[in-house]
Amino acid sequence: MLTNEDLSKAPHAFTIACMHQHVAIEWGAFLYKSRTMAKAECDALNEADDQLDQAGHWQVIEYGRPMFVDETCRQV
Repeated sequence: MLTNEDLSKAPHAFTIACMHQHVAIEWGAFLYKSRTMAKAECDALNEADDQLDQAGHWQVIEYGRPMFVDETCRQV
């Protein structure tokens, strides 16, 4: 069984999404290894969208970590 220490070693992955009224209307095509790189991309896209008066706001989205289920929890 995996411990919390094992799970904390799982890599983070980030992407970006254009949110409008709490709904993702567009997703970025790339995964980023750091939040800083993803945030820089969001800032650039938001600046360009502001000039074009586009709806929505680009935000960093963190991909979920894998969830491991114990064998005893499986239903047959």
